[in-house]
Amino acid sequence: TPTLCSGSGGIGKSLLWQTIGTAFATGVDYLGATAAGLRCLMWACEDPKEEIWRRQAAICAQLGRSFDDLGRLKVVPRLGADNTLLELAYGKPVFTPTFERLREEVNDLQIDVLVLDNVGQVYGGGESDRHQVTKFVNGVHGMVTGRPFA
Repeated sequence: TPTLCSGSGGIGKSLLWQTIGTAFATGVDYLGATAAGLRCLMWACEDPKEEIWRRQAAICAQLGRSFDDLGRLKVVPRLGADNTLLELAYGKPVFTPTFERLREEVNDLQIDVLVLDNVGQVYGGGESDRHQVTKFVNGVHGMVTGRPFA
């Protein structure tokens, strides 16, 4: 199910989730969570491509893996793109065409684990409006039906 990882800026949340995605995709035990062969998609909305790859090289070295082992991991640099998945139209929360494209990609690639980095980039609703937040979380959770998805 959807999970939120929160903390102050710059403490390593993106690095943590890129590492977790790498571990899931390669079957490496990391923080006690091993699940070999999961297909992971990470939308990295705040970091440039060069930073993502620098980080990935360090993650691979730490986990004893090479870039050749990353066939089930897809990290998409989206810095500068419109990453909004839900926005407000006349005060009501609506999913965007970007949400629909992401849903298609998740299902076409049979993604098991989706990482959206970060919520400020993808959620365009009111953070204190329970209905808007619930609609967003339910929409992400409902991207995939009939098989496990997180």
